[in-house]
Amino acid sequence: MPPVKILIAEDEEISMKLLQAILDKTHYYVAYAKNGQEAFQELITNDYSILITDINMPVMDGVDLIKNVKNSQRDPVIIVQSAVQELDMVIEIMKYGVFDYLIKPINKDDLLFKINRAEETYRLRKVNQLMEKEKDIRIKNQLNVNQSLSRMMSRDHDRFDEELFHNIRTGFSQGAGFGGLIALVSLISSQSKKEDNQYLIDASLMDLVIENAKMGEKALEAFQDIDNIIKMSMEAERIHLFDFIELLNLIKGNLADRLKFKNQDIKISENKYKNFPYFVDINRELFIRAFTEVLINAMKYSKNNSHIMIFFHSDEKYFNISILNQSTKNDSGKDFIPDEYTRLIFEPFFRLTKNVDERYGTLEFGLGLTITDKIIRKHGGKIAINTVQNYTDMDMDSNHLVNLEIALPIKQQKN
Repeated sequence: MPPVKILIAEDEEISMKLLQAILDKTHYYVAYAKNGQEAFQELITNDYSILITDINMPVMDGVDLIKNVKNSQRDPVIIVQSAVQELDMVIEIMKYGVFDYLIKPINKDDLLFKINRAEETYRLRKVNQLMEKEKDIRIKNQLNVNQSLSRMMSRDHDRFDEELFHNIRTGFSQGAGFGGLIALVSLISSQSKKEDNQYLIDASLMDLVIENAKMGEKALEAFQDIDNIIKMSMEAERIHLFDFIELLNLIKGNLADRLKFKNQDIKISENKYKNFPYFVDINRELFIRAFTEVLINAMKYSKNNSHIMIFFHSDEKYFNISILNQSTKNDSGKDFIPDEYTRLIFEPFFRLTKNVDERYGTLEFGLGLTITDKIIRKHGGKIAINTVQNYTDMDMDSNHLVNLEIALPIKQQKN
């Protein structure tokens, strides 16, 4: 990072010379002002990291200077210097966000110690500001995408999906969708220092860049997956319903370790289809991926010590799989999915909660159910989510459950 810039507001010549004698031998860039008004103009013109100000000064005193600075766009770390008899006033003005104070006559070690602490505070503050700006940009970008997609809620999926996801993926790869990362790089460039053809960048900021780059890479990979799924010519195998349900049990078994995170279990209805002449056509790899995502999603957003239940029923056209779970509360304080969100839940980037549980190792961009939706539709099936009344005999503290239902076309005989 560039050297810390310090502005000192001091009207007493002796005190000024003492500060100069100490600080001119340090690595800090130091500027001086003879009163509060001169100091405030200098702050408005140039960006300073630390402001050290006397209290009693002509034209504009230290108290008014601090008030004006706090009402401006500048945010230096403020240290007040005062005489012993002014300590009561120092205590009073600390409420304006003053970081620390110095007692005259200034002690060299005390001065350098407190400047060092102020420098650390300033750098930490800058990192936090960068993170907040980066977060705001992410939220705005996500909101823009959601708004665009919500206008297409009534679209014909088969007709528009290929063009939609191809365009979004292309836009992301060209950088248009990575505004947060680009803005972050732009912001930290002003904080870096170039020495011997190398840039010195604060480690915490570089970590933030790397984290964002990894997230961007994962998002791009997800869109590549969606694009591939939509365009692919799916190779499917015909599988008997009894064997199909056994496959679901196998997927459940593969998630045993993750069920331990919240002490949950998955209960699958008894497989009664051995003698039924029903089949489904599935791409085994794709379907395992989709059903795994559905179960993990139910696990992440179910309460601790809860059950995830899977039931089956069929009609003349479809074999239906219902996955029921007792949901945790979302950001609106509801433990179910409101009706107005049941269609949005499969749209890219849409999430009902900001909470992220990294233990499950899944996508956290609101893309997991989007991919699942495309896989099920690729099978000629349907997927939907809603809230149902809890009529089970399970011991639960909620009278409703979230129900995600997958419907796959039934084949009557094996060809």
